[in-house]
Amino acid sequence: MSCGCQKNPNSPEIKTESSVVADTWKYKRPTKTKPLDQCLFCAQKHADEALVAMSEYTYELENRSFIHGSIRAVVNHTFKSWPDIASKARAAALSWQSAEWRKAEELLREASAAIDAEIRRQNPDIDARIREG
Repeated sequence: MSCGCQKNPNSPEIKTESSVVADTWKYKRPTKTKPLDQCLFCAQKHADEALVAMSEYTYELENRSFIHGSIRAVVNHTFKSWPDIASKARAAALSWQSAEWRKAEELLREASAAIDAEIRRQNPDIDARIREG
């Protein structure tokens, strides 16, 4: 699922055809996020998927592959703009490939915390929205 990071840069929200007001801006539907687009929200989504899958099912090859792919997606979405986060995620992926499950999870949790910190740094109002519920 696309996070909408390719949305209209002049609008704080993703617009749909029904919400467009004529002549306020040129309508452009958000495009699907590409695998190498730099996006913290995409990286966070993939890190969360991998962490959940690690705690639920690591016993089958398909599941281990899904987790590895999710970690690599974190790397892909961060390596240009946030190389420190990408390095942490890459270390987690390499540990995962070496069947060092606990080490991989610990490294991915570090990367996830760094993603969260950067999202909060870039969006200072997010904590207030979280508190409002």
